[in-house]
Amino acid sequence: MAWWREKQYDKAKYYSGKGPLTNTYNRRTVESIFQAFSLHSKKRNEKLDIFIIDLNHSKKISDAYGHNTGDELLQAISFILRKMILLQGGEAMNI
Repeated sequence: MAWWREKQYDKAKYYSGKGPLTNTYNRRTVESIFQAFSLHSKKRNEKLDIFIIDLNHSKKISDAYGHNTGDELLQAISFILRKMILLQGGEAMNI
C-alpha cells in the first residue's frame, strides 16, 4: 500500500509540474529549476542563458477558430520551439 501511495505521489508531482496540453514546464517548476541552474552557473562562474516566450492574443485565435485550433496552435509552437532549442545544443536543456 505504501508503495502505491508513493507512486501516486510521484505521478501527481510529475504531472503538476508540466502542462498537459504542451508538455512544457509550468511557472512553478521553471522557478525552481531556474534557482538550481542559477546557483550552478554562479559556482562555476558560467553564463546562464534564458529563453522566455509569451504568446499574446492566443485566446483570440481560439475564439475565432475554435478551441481545438487554439490548442493545436499551442502544441505546434511548443513542438517547434523544443526542436529549435534542442538543435542549438547545449549542456543542459529544460523545456
